[in-house]
Amino acid sequence: MRRATLLAALLALAACDFDYADIEVTGAYHREAIAFLSGVQPASIAANREYCGYMGIDGNGRFTATGPNRGDTFTCELPRNAPGVSIVASYHTHAAFDPSADGEVPSANDVILDIEHGTYGYVATPGGRVWFVDWKAEETRLLCGPGCIASDPAYDGRLVGPVAPVYTLPQLIRRDAGGG
Repeated sequence: MRRATLLAALLALAACDFDYADIEVTGAYHREAIAFLSGVQPASIAANREYCGYMGIDGNGRFTATGPNRGDTFTCELPRNAPGVSIVASYHTHAAFDPSADGEVPSANDVILDIEHGTYGYVATPGGRVWFVDWKAEETRLLCGPGCIASDPAYDGRLVGPVAPVYTLPQLIRRDAGGG
């Protein structure tokens, strides 16, 4: 499984006192998220590390995000607090391109953690794609395709299997298990 996340981190987060925003996520919010991920992506690729954190709304109702936590090549532990942020979504990058890994789509665990946490999610891939995880619909949707944000110079789309624009959680579970 390409992008295993730390369930222990989720359990630890459950004990934290976060403020969650219940907002309708619109195209304007997606654009802010994409712009933010565009700034984080180059460091993630250069270091071959996932970066993660939270996006939300500040006290003035504006988009904001926590500074990115640096993970390892395949995981990233979300921050234990988010002062001044009413959380709307998690975010993370998928590090540098690895032709042996299925890094161009969110993993089933990425979606499961957002569902369990009750937050939306954004995932940036080495090919420069950005995905939106809709925890309520239990699916992930492609917001923008290859190269919409910085991509790894080593990225080779010919080595990546087909990528659909939408995946349900059961489809991702099958994909992670090697069943397409």
